[in-house]
Amino acid sequence: ISKTPKKKIAELLSTISEKDYTHYITSSLEEIANLTNLRVDVKKIGGDKVLFNAFMMVSKAKTILYTDAYIDKKINSHLKKNGISIKSYNEFYNDLSAYKIKKYCLDEKLNNYYIYKNLSIKDKKHFIISPLCKPMSIKGIKEIKGLRNCNIIDGIAITKAIYCVKNLIKSGYKLSEYEIKNIVDDYRSAIGKSKYLSPSFDTIVAYRENSAICHYMPNIEKSKVVKDGSLLLIDSGGNYLSGTTDITRTFSLYKKKVPSIVKKHYTLVLNSLMKLASQKFPYGLTGTELDIIARQNLYNEYLDFGHGTGHGIGYISNVHEGPNRIGPGFTKATDLNVLEPGQVVSDEPGLYFENKYGIRLENDLLVLPDKENEYADFLKFEMLTICPFDRELIDEKLLDKDIIKYLNEYNAFVYKKLSSKMNTYEKKMLKKDTKLFKV
Repeated sequence: ISKTPKKKIAELLSTISEKDYTHYITSSLEEIANLTNLRVDVKKIGGDKVLFNAFMMVSKAKTILYTDAYIDKKINSHLKKNGISIKSYNEFYNDLSAYKIKKYCLDEKLNNYYIYKNLSIKDKKHFIISPLCKPMSIKGIKEIKGLRNCNIIDGIAITKAIYCVKNLIKSGYKLSEYEIKNIVDDYRSAIGKSKYLSPSFDTIVAYRENSAICHYMPNIEKSKVVKDGSLLLIDSGGNYLSGTTDITRTFSLYKKKVPSIVKKHYTLVLNSLMKLASQKFPYGLTGTELDIIARQNLYNEYLDFGHGTGHGIGYISNVHEGPNRIGPGFTKATDLNVLEPGQVVSDEPGLYFENKYGIRLENDLLVLPDKENEYADFLKFEMLTICPFDRELIDEKLLDKDIIKYLNEYNAFVYKKLSSKMNTYEKKMLKKDTKLFKV
């Protein structure tokens, strides 16, 4: 990780002191993990959550981490070296009542009622927008390198999982959505090995009409049997030692010819994803302003999707992270949604037709500097996600010419990064899905 806890805490104290505060209080597990550079070792402790329960009080005089999480000698030394004291989780509320802090601040949306009660907050001057949300979202050189590495591992795992499921279904196996969810999770664990920690969220597997439900979740008791003859959507991600991933692919299970309307809808969504991913833009634009780029070709067909186009992605943390997002709507903190170099945001347009099928495609994008000139400091996106799109669902005639070139570059990159890790069947499928289009 690029910055030490000591440096992060110093930067936080500098920010709040400019507003005449002396203490920052937080119960946000994402903020605490970020400030301490600590995560749960799920391989050793068990479970699937990389964040640990804690409170934190930061001040120039003393920074205290309140937690009952397992802390060995190495972690204890790490905290002590960075000026962080440890106290029991249950001591937090007593300390809040006992300390007579006057110049404290906290984010109203990130903390619970009992904190307000113990502090007897009567004046809203103590409430601020978290000074950590923007710095947390900007990944440093080491984090970016880690994200590129873990996306290769993730791409190998999800590509193998998709081809495995396709092969099983088309061979006549009757798998439930829940069983496919387990296949996806097992591939990530097997391919990632010691570098893999856990799913970054519960894997979504949605077949046929269930794919039209944006956040449908299969369970062992109620799960649709997947057969050939429609679409299957898989939305999943992983937490690795070097970063967090989030990817969605919708693919064909049609044995016969794919209906032209399905190909049209899939290609429209693919166009939307690629238009946003390939867009260059001047520094200062927000995700709200960029959203129209992903929706433009859908609007022209009188279509739309009822969710945001993209969300910020945490670093070995929650897969949804602010303040950066791409989507319509007004936010009071518009300046916080200005996209910054080093941020990671998802690009996930979709189309949903109730009781029929849904299509969503998602790649993670890294914001990078591009070119400076007399007009602006221009930025661009780098696609971190490495996984093919389903070639049999693409209607080449509907692809914009500029998108074909960009998609060809992506396909060549995907094949280069993944092909050596595929078996004979997988490599054959990968070669077909990444075949270059005629420009």
